[in-house]
Amino acid sequence: MRVVGAVDGRGGSRDYIIHNLIDRLGGVIIDRDGDVPKGTDIFLSWRFKLIPNLAHVAAQGTVIVCLDLGYFDESKFERFTVSINGVHGLSMPVDAIAKMPARPKPRLHAWRKGGQFIQIIAPGHPSARKASDIAAAKIIHPEAWAQKTACAASRVFGKPAKIRYHPRKLPPGEARPPPLDSTFEETFCSVTYASTTAIQTVIAGVPTVVMHPRSPAFVMGSPNLEAVRPRGRREWLHDLSYREYDMVGAAELDAAAEYIILGVEQAKTQPKLVAPLTRYGIH
Repeated sequence: MRVVGAVDGRGGSRDYIIHNLIDRLGGVIIDRDGDVPKGTDIFLSWRFKLIPNLAHVAAQGTVIVCLDLGYFDESKFERFTVSINGVHGLSMPVDAIAKMPARPKPRLHAWRKGGQFIQIIAPGHPSARKASDIAAAKIIHPEAWAQKTACAASRVFGKPAKIRYHPRKLPPGEARPPPLDSTFEETFCSVTYASTTAIQTVIAGVPTVVMHPRSPAFVMGSPNLEAVRPRGRREWLHDLSYREYDMVGAAELDAAAEYIILGVEQAKTQPKLVAPLTRYGIH
């Protein structure tokens, strides 16, 4: 089995993870700007830069593995996630983990009722200078997206809305929002487009609107402006726990490699990816 991992050569934690997983999978490293070699069975990358022949090798059956930051609360910057043949909610679920032992994960809270405000999780601040700063799932929203969504949600739910801008996308001098977990008590419903923040609100029991299936929380929310409290959160959280691993520690890196192998075995029995790869969240 031919395994290839792409790195950008900066030597940071992302390259470290790719190198360690490739060592465990018996593969080789290429430059992130290079073509994926023909005959590659598994291709690993931290997020994706659409190199010219990626769609071609995917169509030939190469299994694409996307790594990204963790899912759970503030520890996500010390952890990484694994998505197979897609990104986050658009990736392939690995069926075998349903009967596997529990992995570390946050405690689920009961679905909440009450709350005075609608929370709008904005993809970026309206003063952002770069288009990428107001992007969600690679769909560029107009600067008024958050305001329009807040007005619509207020009309539907009959409650005032608060807009929460991404704390890392704020302009200089702008006050940072309070910690997300401090907002749960006052929140009747949280609304986002595709943010992974929705994972935290669902775990906290806040009814959540998630508009794009790229979000891993899409199946636990509503794509429309309605407050839903679906069943199946335990199974959903169990699945997410097998997608997320510590960035350091041999045991965790071993477990991530084992998960990738399980996913590849399943992917080989399913139809190959078809262009455009954007349908799988790969950009």
